[in-house]
Amino acid sequence: MHLALIISVIPLLLAACDEDLCRSNTPCTLEGKCTTAGGACVVGSDEDCLRAASCEQEGRCTAKVMACAASPDLSVSDAGAAGPDLSSCFGTEKRCVAGTDADCGRATACKKTGACKASGDVCVPGSDSHCKSSEACSDEGACALVNNKCAPTSNTHCQSASGCSGYGRCAFSKIYSKCIAGSNTHCKDSSIACGYQGKCTALSGECVASTDKDCRASDGCPALGHCTLSGSACAAGSDADCRTSDACTKNGKCKASGGRCV
Repeated sequence: MHLALIISVIPLLLAACDEDLCRSNTPCTLEGKCTTAGGACVVGSDEDCLRAASCEQEGRCTAKVMACAASPDLSVSDAGAAGPDLSSCFGTEKRCVAGTDADCGRATACKKTGACKASGDVCVPGSDSHCKSSEACSDEGACALVNNKCAPTSNTHCQSASGCSGYGRCAFSKIYSKCIAGSNTHCKDSSIACGYQGKCTALSGECVASTDKDCRASDGCPALGHCTLSGSACAAGSDADCRTSDACTKNGKCKASGGRCV
């Protein structure tokens, strides 16, 4: 009697072990392949998708039956922390997709890039308002919807972004469809590129270092010992650069090596 009960419970225990193995491997945490089916780890439900990083980051929070090719060549027993490839299946399988605008609205991609609308199973920007509320707008001036992507379309977009005040990228380039450093003034007024890194000259749309004077005047000189021009950047050119820096006096990094104080 007891033996029969034990035998009847064994399949349930094995199934539970298989389920636990699927939920502990990389495809579950990344793609929602957390359910055991036919000896493989697959997407079983919306719940599987909701626990995956692809939901939080990309809005792929809904399980959808998709057509696919080939047969599974990886059993549950083969699944491991290395992240096995479980993309193949018989005929159809469920995959995690962006099923609703709500999926996209709670995703990191909506906040960062304006991809707040579900379209074709993925999240994309759906309006200028999506772009304007994104970090891509505040950081890079990508505040308008252009060809299904957020991008800058004017100098105003660029000049209102942190990329202008920090890195001198204040001018809109129609050629590159992005904000660039359009003049030396843009660079000289930048707090990070010129103020900290000594990159005060505009060259090919970017701010670069061009003189020892700019390097010595930058905050990176007393902080890091980056007081000497090296190519298009400021670097620690000698032990003397390092000895007067915070890197030396506070952290004991008083010798120049490879452009840094060590």
